[in-house]
Amino acid sequence: MKTFKEIFNYQGPLLIDGAIGSNLMARGLEPGQAPEELLFSSPETLKSLHRDFIASGSDIVLTNSFGGNARRLRLHGLQDSVAQVNSVAAKLARDAAEEIGKPSTLVAGSMGPTGDLLEPLGTLSISEAVNIFSDQAKGLADGGADLIWIETLAAKNEILAAVEGASIANLPIALTLSFDSAGKTMMGISPADFAALADDLPIAAYGANCGAGLSDISIVMVEMAEARNSTKALISKGNAGIPKFENGAIRYDGTPILMGAYANLMQSVGVDLIGGCCGTTPRHIKAMRAALNGPNPINEPKLDRKDIELLLGASNIKEAPVRERRSRRRAA
Repeated sequence: MKTFKEIFNYQGPLLIDGAIGSNLMARGLEPGQAPEELLFSSPETLKSLHRDFIASGSDIVLTNSFGGNARRLRLHGLQDSVAQVNSVAAKLARDAAEEIGKPSTLVAGSMGPTGDLLEPLGTLSISEAVNIFSDQAKGLADGGADLIWIETLAAKNEILAAVEGASIANLPIALTLSFDSAGKTMMGISPADFAALADDLPIAAYGANCGAGLSDISIVMVEMAEARNSTKALISKGNAGIPKFENGAIRYDGTPILMGAYANLMQSVGVDLIGGCCGTTPRHIKAMRAALNGPNPINEPKLDRKDIELLLGASNIKEAPVRERRSRRRAA
């Protein structure tokens, strides 16, 4: 299987875009409204956001289709529009890249979780889940996506179903999980567990997105890089700091400078695809682009949470899980 670099022919880390949801809320998305509805009611809003990320330096933009599977769309009466939702999402991102004069920008077809538990914990069968992801992947491929981007998953059964369903598109697959402050997904998968699983899956890239603060995802990526046994690309797409409720709105405390430091750290750890998740704006991406283009100030970072805390200026540190992980590492 070809590596991500061989497939897309690039040098150095690629910069992914930032958040879709939080940026759309700042641009008029109503509370409770499905972001996918804007694909039809306000397509220029979507293209404008994609253009802003590309202009800020993103090499990869994700489509506005995170909730574009039948189970999620059913909540908004759009369950019969899966093919249209996803093909339009991919086409708008592709059009934005063309309009801004950056046709080489990679369009990644975003696929999030179904929102339902799979058997044996829930009622959704593996075969049903495979079909759900397959339908979404077909739509994204029809709209012109360059790759399928499965994100924010937490359970092994859903991971396997999503990858199997996505494979029908015959496109490279990227896969990211969301890890909490204890260093595991909600369903108990550790970074090392995921690295071992991902190495055996027919995917081109894997890593982490969303989750807790930048210090937490940075530790996760260090551990994932240590456990990697393949040439598959690593992905890190962390939130822009910590969300805080201020003046009736959710704001993230991560500054562009902080996100630039995070990008440099991820580059030093060996991450190949670097971007931002919730709260990350085009301003943050611009700072990350400048950081990745400049000299990298971090050489051989110590695998210690304190070092990452100092670098990122984080204050939301959960010491107990860190001590446990350090103990496991020493025992190994």
